[in-house]
Parts: sequence; structure tokens; C-alpha cells
Amino acid sequence: GTLSIMKWYLAFTLVMLSLGCATSFVPAPLPRQRVALAAKKSKAPKGKGFGKPSPAKATAKKRLSRLPEDDSAPCGCFSGSAYRDCCKPYHEGQKTPETPEILVQARYCAFHFRLVEFIVDSTHPENDLFGPREEMIRRLDQECYDDFVFLGLDIQGARPESTEDKSVVDYTVKLQLKSDGTNTGFIEAATFKKKEEKW
Repeated sequence: GTLSIMKWYLAFTLVMLSLGCATSFVPAPLPRQRVALAAKKSKAPKGKGFGKPSPAKATAKKRLSRLPEDDSAPCGCFSGSAYRDCCKPYHEGQKTPETPEILVQARYCAFHFRLVEFIVDSTHPENDLFGPREEMIRRLDQECYDDFVFLGLDIQGARPESTEDKSVVDYTVKLQLKSDGTNTGFIEAATFKKKEEKW
């Protein structure tokens, strides 16, 4: 099929926000085009850096979770390692991501497993979607890629920016619409910036 162009400012921002923690995501300085990996557009939420959640609905949904009961299950970032040996220590605050690429993995996994607090707490205050923590959590509770199956994450690499505390990570997110099985996704060039010496 033909590739459709999507202006997805998707939520590796809201879903990976970082208030008082280490890593942080900042939208890239110039507008970017996301290329859909499907024959038609999906209804993924629009946002910046892995999806801005849809406007809040009138009735809040009960907090959902996609976290596996057994932490020996494969990690949601598709690294091939067990969750407990991969992204779990970052999600639980036992470790902080050592590189921007690891942060991308941890945030993708957080979206996959619906770990809303980690998404919010790993978003940089300079991100233009940044706001009061409880409001960000509430919005993600309303919509956190619930209409999609997560198929994979491909990180092409990180590029240093003008300063040592800033880096751009190129990656591709693969998703599938639950409604009709359409394979879709987006390509992102996301800017990450350190806060208090942590990504």
C-alpha cells in the first residue's frame, strides 16, 4: 500500500514525562513529519513525541494496567530480555536511564504496559505539553494507546546536539490497530535533555 504522511506529535512526551526525576524529553526544535507505516491513517492520539492523549472524556475510566503479572515475562520494549532485567528497575526508580536511547526504551515500555506515572515523571519541564502532574496523569488515564497493539521499537541511534546535555534520538515505533488489524506507527526524531545531570 501507499505510505500516508501523519503529523503525529505522539506521546513519548506525556507518556514519558519527568518532573522531579532524571530523564526528560523535549520536542525537537523544528516541525517533523511522521511517516505512517500502514496503508491508511490510524486514529492514534495526536501529540508530541509518542502521543498526546485525546481530550479528556466526560467520564474518567478506571485506571487500567497492561503490566504482566510475572516480571520474568518479555520486556515491553522488545529488547528480548525479561522485564525485571530490563526496564523494570527504571520504572521503579531503582536506576535512572544512563543514555537517551535507554530512556526511549523505558518510555516505550511504559506506554506498552500503561505505566502512566513513569511517562509523566520522565517528561522534561521544557516540553510544551508539560503541566501539573495530576492533570497529566488524568489525561493519560483517559487515553494511553488503548486502541493499539504494540509491535516493536527500532532505535536507529542518538545524535549529539550543541551541548553535552542534549541529544536527538531517531527511532521507529510499530503499532497495530485493534479494530481492524492495520499495521501502523511513526518515525520520530526526539530531543532529550538532561535535568540535574540525568537524562
